[in-house]
Amino acid sequence: MDDKLRLRLEALISDLPGPDQPLNDPAESDLSDNQLLARLRDPQQSATQRLADLRHLTARHRVDHGAAEAFQILLSDPDEAIVLGAIAEVPAFDLAALDRLRLLLDHARPAIRQASARALARRKDRTLLPRMGLWLQSDDSGNRQAAIDVLAWLADPHDGNRLLASAWEIPTLDAEERIALARLLAERGDDRVADWLVEIFEENGQYADSARQALEILLFRAENADDSAAEQGGSNAMNAAEIPGKAGNPG
Repeated sequence: MDDKLRLRLEALISDLPGPDQPLNDPAESDLSDNQLLARLRDPQQSATQRLADLRHLTARHRVDHGAAEAFQILLSDPDEAIVLGAIAEVPAFDLAALDRLRLLLDHARPAIRQASARALARRKDRTLLPRMGLWLQSDDSGNRQAAIDVLAWLADPHDGNRLLASAWEIPTLDAEERIALARLLAERGDDRVADWLVEIFEENGQYADSARQALEILLFRAENADDSAAEQGGSNAMNAAEIPGKAGNPG
């Protein structure tokens, strides 16, 4: 995402009321769904107003799919900042909007593809995993970083962690991507990252502090694993002692 678009999107989002705040104009609560939808369709309305109307419809229909048409309108808008603002508002319960997010994974604009992937990952959509394996191998650094973020939300002892581990061998990762990936692997107790983290820490460069934090996490995980193993071993020994014919209780 270029800096100009980022600044515009941040301005749009900052103008929106928070989830516990009233809309800027309290009288808008009297507008019908059709009136709100009409404004959503009106390109003459400001982006901030259209996104505020979307938020209002979403709040009004928390237990049904009454805001689905609104999301279809704004998620299809030609204005990239409008689409990104709408992506940020998609509720986890709106299956139609989630389906639209999945379609946006093939959008021509990278920022929209990547925002959609992150939004789906926060909603634990595991259908993303095969695509993230491809994005990790991409020449596009934005795709690679998005994939790492997605796997951070989705990784489990199976496919997600396997993809994270395989990503460590990708030579095209830049330093920022690699330090983010190293932290994720450290959180999972994967000590293959230890030597690289030590090297980065000792260089005392831009990522030295991040490397130190990841090393502390890795050490913490290792110590916890040792303690768990010791406790399990002690428990097994006690159980064996209680069984006739086992060690400690010859019967």
